[in-house]
Amino acid sequence: MILAALRNPRIVLALCAVLGLSACAQTSVTRGLMTETTIEAPTVSATALPRFNVVQINVQVPRSLKVSELNTYKPVADIVWHGDPLGDRYEQVAAVVKAGFAAGTREMHGNRAVVVDVAVKRFHAVTPKTYYTIGGWHEIELLMMVRDARTGAELMEAHRVTLNFRSLKGADAANAEATGQTQKVRIISHLAAAIRAEMSVPANYIGF
Repeated sequence: MILAALRNPRIVLALCAVLGLSACAQTSVTRGLMTETTIEAPTVSATALPRFNVVQINVQVPRSLKVSELNTYKPVADIVWHGDPLGDRYEQVAAVVKAGFAAGTREMHGNRAVVVDVAVKRFHAVTPKTYYTIGGWHEIELLMMVRDARTGAELMEAHRVTLNFRSLKGADAANAEATGQTQKVRIISHLAAAIRAEMSVPANYIGF
């Protein structure tokens, strides 16, 4: 699913260059693709957030990513998601990522309107078999960039963000589900913390 803002050739090329999607153009981006950041859901004070106003969040989940519905301990796939009823996993994953990023940027009330573009590289949550027994890791890899909403200028160039954190397990998982702390709720919360952390590091921005 490629949203309207991602039809901008410069944005698509930047995202494709890192993801290596076969359907994308072969042209390389001019900016180097930077460091990979591993986020472990840090807490960022609202006062530390940049003076931006996130007016749009675009999430792309390439259809070239492999989906598995196997209920094994760790299926070999790019997308493993059982936190919603059986359906279009690409759309479901996009909705989860967008919800997390929206929650994480909700308190940004600055004067400069910006757009956040996100491409999902991996979204590997745990299966029910793993969740209710030994537990495992939620593994999420994204590519993100930030642009000025008015001019389209890059403020944060395309770079990889990795968010890995432990799932609950066994009785703890069952109790959490019963009280509404589902896998989806916990993942959205960690995504919110990740985007807040990413957007609060001045060194991540171009020309700042």
